[in-house]
Amino acid sequence: MEDEKELDSTDNEVGQKKHPNVLEKVKECRKRKAAKKACIQATVTTCTPLGSSVISQAKVDQLVTNFIVEYMEPMSIVESQPFIELVQGLQPTKKVLSRKTLNG
Repeated sequence: MEDEKELDSTDNEVGQKKHPNVLEKVKECRKRKAAKKACIQATVTTCTPLGSSVISQAKVDQLVTNFIVEYMEPMSIVESQPFIELVQGLQPTKKVLSRKTLNG
C-alpha cells in the first residue's frame, strides 16, 4: 500500500515537472473561486436588494400569527424546518417566534 502512495506521489511530481504552470493555474483558480464564494455569501447576508424592504421582528411575529390563525395551521408549524427557511429566506435577519411564545 505504501508503494502505491509512493507511486502516486511520484506520478504527481512527474506531472508537476512536465506541467508546472498548470498546477499554478489550478491553485490560482481555486483561490479565486473561494474568494468569490465568500464575497457572494457576505453580499447575500448583508445587502437588501433594491426595491425590497426590511420589516421589524414584531411585524414578522404578527404576520406569522395571522397566518396560523387564518389558515388554522397547527402551532407546531413554526418549528418545521421548511417554515423557518421560508421566513428567514424572506427576512434573513429575523427569527421565527417559538411555539412556546406563540402559545403565550
